[in-house]
Amino acid sequence: MYFNECARFAADEPDLREVIERLDAQLARLGSGVLRPADLADVVGETPYRVGAVLDGLAGTGLLRREEMLECPSCQTLTPLATHRQRIDGDDESRCSSCDADLTGSRVQRRAVYRTTWDAPKVLPRPVRPQTPGAATLPSVLFIAGDRGGPQQQQLQLPNEYHAIEGALRTEPCVLRLAGPILGATRSRLADAYRARPRILHFAGHGDDRKLTILDDRGAIVREVPLDVSQLADLLRTLADTLRLCVLNTCKSAPLARELVAGGLVAHAIGWDVGVADTAAIAFSVALYGALGTRTLTEAVQIGRVAAGLANALILVTRAGDSDAERFSTGGTA
Repeated sequence: MYFNECARFAADEPDLREVIERLDAQLARLGSGVLRPADLADVVGETPYRVGAVLDGLAGTGLLRREEMLECPSCQTLTPLATHRQRIDGDDESRCSSCDADLTGSRVQRRAVYRTTWDAPKVLPRPVRPQTPGAATLPSVLFIAGDRGGPQQQQLQLPNEYHAIEGALRTEPCVLRLAGPILGATRSRLADAYRARPRILHFAGHGDDRKLTILDDRGAIVREVPLDVSQLADLLRTLADTLRLCVLNTCKSAPLARELVAGGLVAHAIGWDVGVADTAAIAFSVALYGALGTRTLTEAVQIGRVAAGLANALILVTRAGDSDAERFSTGGTA
């Protein structure tokens, strides 16, 4: 295992060893960040109860730190319970730092989350799941998402999208492999994305409107903040030696896709002109990645449009001098 704490905990709890091994591999990728048990449970294919038991155990070793938070019922921003109590004890109002909602109402939920106790990955990442022969040499798709927040159904959609893409990439012929995921993305974790050397960067949206966001966890309160064009441009510059396609599977992301290509930051970008539901966005992803093994990029995008049922709502933008007939199976054009 990557961490001695995980190895010792697995020796003490042999019934949880398989869960510990899967979480150990995921934790090795993380910098500072907030971990929600429900999200991790779906990523590693385990129940939230067993994942929560392991996270509690690792908190006991000092590898993680458990924190009690209040979740805003309106925007799902997390506020430390200790901060909330200090406000109440001081006769102050306790309100959400993002949307100013009252945090004393009955709809406010208490959440247990975990933080890593280091600021950067301790080791270089390696594949978490068994790969097909030769998969390590295939170009990669890096999956990135902000914190999902909200009720359990919302929290499941990001891992569901990740697993759907994973299944699509297993379609023969296998021409791409899935790296990541980076869930609950923060600036420090995005800064480490270059290690995956992705050919494709896939952004999944957050919340009911699938916004393009990351988490700001530098202060006492964890906040959801938009990922703007300048921040995204900075990220893409660190990936310039390998990146060919940026998929913005988020609502109303077409203008951003156009800006990225016009700025010469990536050869191809995909974005939505309209708001898009989770079901349509995931259907598009499955069709797109399933088709890239045998079709050109423009053909695969068209197949994805049909699968999503929103033929005129999604755009593919290609940089001048590049071809939308690029084949990711060969790295060239048709």
